Amino acid sequence: MHSSPSPARPVPPTLPVALAAALACLPGSGCSGDDATADGGDVSAETPDDGAAPLEFGAPCANDGECRSGICVEGLCTRACSYRTDCPGEGWTCAEADDGRILCLTTRYTDGEGRYGDPCFATACDEAAGFRCIRRTEDDPYAYCTHDCTDDRDCPYQMVCRDGDDGRYCRPRTYCEPCLLDDQCGWANDDCIADDSGARFCSQACDPARPTTCPTDSACVETEPGRYQCKPAFGRCVGDGELCHPCREDDDCAAGSTCITDRYTRYSFCGSPCRASDECPIEFYCDADLGQCRPRKGSCLHPSGGGHTCDNCADFTDCYNGWCLDTNGDGRGDACADDCEDDPGVCGPWATCYELRSGTTVVGHGCLPHEGIACWQYVQCMSECPGGEPCSLPYCN
Repeated sequence: MHSSPSPARPVPPTLPVALAAALACLPGSGCSGDDATADGGDVSAETPDDGAAPLEFGAPCANDGECRSGICVEGLCTRACSYRTDCPGEGWTCAEADDGRILCLTTRYTDGEGRYGDPCFATACDEAAGFRCIRRTEDDPYAYCTHDCTDDRDCPYQMVCRDGDDGRYCRPRTYCEPCLLDDQCGWANDDCIADDSGARFCSQACDPARPTTCPTDSACVETEPGRYQCKPAFGRCVGDGELCHPCREDDDCAAGSTCITDRYTRYSFCGSPCRASDECPIEFYCDADLGQCRPRKGSCLHPSGGGHTCDNCADFTDCYNGWCLDTNGDGRGDACADDCEDDPGVCGPWATCYELRSGTTVVGHGCLPHEGIACWQYVQCMSECPGGEPCSLPYCN
């Protein structure tokens, strides 16, 4: 006798798909339906909330979720960058956004002849478009054309928008100018590095075996294994405003002081107010045109040539203090004479403190060898008998 079949089990009604998925992923079920698709792909950063296809770079957008990159800034889809080449060439730049992120952002400038960075020593800038010539002096060989700006996006990539004594303009990112990225600076091997305060600046590549490959008052340091960059000896590109502290503009210096850029070394440093050179430290002089104390040479580490009485010189900057005098009558300076106006005793046993005249006007006092002793003889006397002792050299007695 066959047993009767069991009654058929009732079939539950079909559940809505969303509810079924939720039930399938109850806690402890072992599935990961909350953060993955069926094939394991994460689409949270690529699929807009409304299910539309993600927007590509440069497309207009309303929020981050609409963009494939997940970044919508100023109404356009964009992306993060580390170099200018990470962004399309025309109309885009790699720059800092308002929230501090480094992103591809649109530019706001149009370049052309007589515009950004073009030399204007002997040619004119595009004044009709608002460009002007920035120069330190009337015959400044480094004069260049530029335009006013609000931020770096108003300037070409290798120029920086910053305040200066002449206004807020786009300025070349030369050594010690602020930067964010390596390729904003100079040549291919020039890096954007941090100074001792953490501020980033444009450096330049250097050879540690050749110190002159760095600008004045800078040292060649190893920034990473095998890579060398120039760094200010002061430790920072902007100091505390005192005499000979580095600066970029007058506001970096103490009240009444000027940020001076030396014509020859191109080193920028703070001066200090003066009316005469005796108000300045030794090795410094008062620049009458600026009314500022400044180093005799264009360096704050080596303010003068260090020459003393009878040392060779071409001009006063070669001398530690005092003068560069014409002692051989050829009309050109040839020997240093230490300043002795305040203390004739500094001249020592083999020199005399003489009045120095321009025509009939006394312009100062300088140490020169005793009458009858030439400079080369004075040097021998100082070497053999520096304290004035009896000397075997006949002209020293």
